[in-house]
Amino acid sequence: MGDKLKQLEVKKLLLEYSYLLTDEELKDEIIDEYQPQFMESFLEKTSEIREEKEKPKHKEEEGNKENKEHKPQEKKPIKKKIEDELLSNETKKRLKTMFRDIMKKTHPDKVDSEGLVHFYVLAKEAYEENNIVQLAFVAQQINVNIDFGDDEINFVKQLIKEKQNEVKGKETSWLWLWYKAEGQEELQEKIMNTYVNKKYPNLKTKKEKTMENLKETLEKIYNVSPYGKYKNNTNFGNNRNDVYGEVTQEATDGIVDEFVDHFNENTVFYDLGCGLGKMVAHIGLQYNVKKSCGIEFSKERINGANHIKETYCKDMDNISFIHESFLNHDISDATVVYCDNTMYDNELTKMIIDILPEGCLFICRREPHGIKQKVEKLENSKFITTYKKNTIHYLIK
Repeated sequence: MGDKLKQLEVKKLLLEYSYLLTDEELKDEIIDEYQPQFMESFLEKTSEIREEKEKPKHKEEEGNKENKEHKPQEKKPIKKKIEDELLSNETKKRLKTMFRDIMKKTHPDKVDSEGLVHFYVLAKEAYEENNIVQLAFVAQQINVNIDFGDDEINFVKQLIKEKQNEVKGKETSWLWLWYKAEGQEELQEKIMNTYVNKKYPNLKTKKEKTMENLKETLEKIYNVSPYGKYKNNTNFGNNRNDVYGEVTQEATDGIVDEFVDHFNENTVFYDLGCGLGKMVAHIGLQYNVKKSCGIEFSKERINGANHIKETYCKDMDNISFIHESFLNHDISDATVVYCDNTMYDNELTKMIIDILPEGCLFICRREPHGIKQKVEKLENSKFITTYKKNTIHYLIK
């Protein structure tokens, strides 16, 4: 390759390197700008770890810290871009000559210019690291002759390739991915959660911990026995003693899932004949409804419901239980009513429907007959009760 072609080749490569430096500067600026926001989000999700780290250390640990702080820091070895043994004597000679020429124009003892001193620092660092492309870039900026042969040009190409990978690598960082998702809150949340899980695989997010605690609480609620002190023989219209059965946790979730549009922050839910109130407590705890209320005539069962309320959801203002006949209670604010009417005769179910407000969703177990509007039927294992009934009937009044 002739001298002219080599000069053009070097010029082209240094233009490419210049673009990479500009691209890197832009990315670093973006990263610096978004770093505080990223860290704020990160620390919010890892507050447990932050609190642990901020705990006072034992005196012995503090002493060790002081010793470390006063211990002189060892000078880090210079990391070479190209190892010395890979450079030929000719290449070393050319680099040394170019470095000396740069020093003549930039050394603080010889010039009084902050810009040139900046180039002095860059060149000194590049020369120590065998960063040939950086040294050539500085030389070009201050009009120092660049005398490169094929070996030096190949090294420049190698270092440019490494710089390309380094700059591209910034686009795969978690912060960069998070920044690119700006304006997409769900995606940013997903990226941050993934980053936190990768960094701290055993750390649960606040949402995960809340859901885990809820799961444990619901398991305890549904394990409260309906028998013993919470069972009684309430007589119904047919003068038969009741056979106590309950809705399961699976069924409560299944019913909410089936009628998901009816369960939100404006929902007023009633369970008529709520027994121990497990469904009421479940819906109030998990589904963020405005009101979840159980009405129960049995003194023993309402005591059981109040026990669950006091033990597992004492601070939940949206959960309540009433000891009364549900036919005597005003439910005109109801938006959803559930009633396990398996043991009720048809007339009692019709009386319940009569007191429902217009637009209310009514869900029951035994199909009501002799009413004006059509009643829909659903059969699915997700509605299962403790007495193995998996059918519900419903209407919207």
